[in-house]
Amino acid sequence: MSGGYRKPRATGMITARVGTRIQGNRVTHFVAIREGWIELHYTGVVDYAARMSALDTVAAAVRDSGIHRILADYTHATLGDAGDSAGRQDYLSKAISAASLEEADVALIGLPPEHARAAELAGVVRNMRVRHFEDAASALAWLLPPGFRQERTST
Repeated sequence: MSGGYRKPRATGMITARVGTRIQGNRVTHFVAIREGWIELHYTGVVDYAARMSALDTVAAAVRDSGIHRILADYTHATLGDAGDSAGRQDYLSKAISAASLEEADVALIGLPPEHARAAELAGVVRNMRVRHFEDAASALAWLLPPGFRQERTST
């Protein structure tokens, strides 16, 4: 694993870059705290193990920052192991037990609706609002209050 999560500083943005090797595939996720929201950006092959690793990083960022608005961007990712029901159950258990995500607002982009279902199920249990969008502009319009600056540096 390279990089890692760093606690927030008094000013500026914090970032974390984590790489995980799963079944020979390189999986990378990037977590950044923006002005009022957290961006989770995936690249590479994303399976449930990768999503669980990212969940740890995002939960820590939410806990340390107090920000509960999350944009999960899968637009540069390839989805793997959709039929892995054991992996899906492990992911659901982990998401449900992540207390810092209670009442979070989560916008998903680039994730086919059938894959978004696990996040939506966890959201019901954790009292989170989870919604799937076609693009970042629509997701951020829903995620952020009207008039809020929509800074986004990843593409």
